[in-house]
Amino acid sequence: MLCGDREDLIEDYEIALIEPLHDLKNIINRVFDELPKVLTEESLLAAVNEFLSIVKGKNKMLTNESTM
Repeated sequence: MLCGDREDLIEDYEIALIEPLHDLKNIINRVFDELPKVLTEESLLAAVNEFLSIVKGKNKMLTNESTM
């Protein structure tokens, strides 16, 4: 948090608006990669793997649409 008259200094910085979203996407992808590795309950693992395959399929579909 900025204090006092230092709030005026924030205008001197260029902040990429997309960068926080890019960082968040990378964190979510890491969770998706690691989650199946730590699950031990078979039914939960199956549900997570099904969810991840749906997400990856939709991601691929969106990526293909954006390149057209």
